[in-house]
Amino acid sequence: FWAAPSTSLAFLRLGLTLVSWVFAAIVGRQFVVGVLLRRCVRLTCFQGGSEGTLVVVFLLGGCFMFVAALVYNQLTDDQLDGTSNDIFLIFGAQTEQYRHVNQCWQVLSLLVDMLTILTVLDVCLQDEMRYPSFLPSIKAIWTRSFQGWVRVLFAWSCFLCGAVPIVWLVF
Repeated sequence: FWAAPSTSLAFLRLGLTLVSWVFAAIVGRQFVVGVLLRRCVRLTCFQGGSEGTLVVVFLLGGCFMFVAALVYNQLTDDQLDGTSNDIFLIFGAQTEQYRHVNQCWQVLSLLVDMLTILTVLDVCLQDEMRYPSFLPSIKAIWTRSFQGWVRVLFAWSCFLCGAVPIVWLVF
């Protein structure tokens, strides 16, 4: 949106982006997860509830965004070629030079590492089958206190409290 040559093209980009994510949510939840993965393939991770749905929606979101870029290229003379570094200027890079763009990659890498650590911690503390005697009192607090909101609030607060210093220190 930020690099569109006109306001109408910026709104076209925004509209295509929103339509892409709405389609990704609908198709991902209703068709891919609901029909393909639950009924046809019968994967156990999709049987109990909405586990895994978010991953499917994000993967489909990327696919629908690709289709939206193709539609945008057909409708306009302004071509999205995938080589623009303008997005890094929005994320805080001072220029499009590699030394400034690499700061964005450092922050992204550190945030993904932190999410991975929090995810592994969450999986380990939810495990009741493989290692049921590993930290049973902490597992009880983690999974059952306040209807499971302890783990949600802990994960989000750790992520937000860790993200701020990471961004501050890198930039």
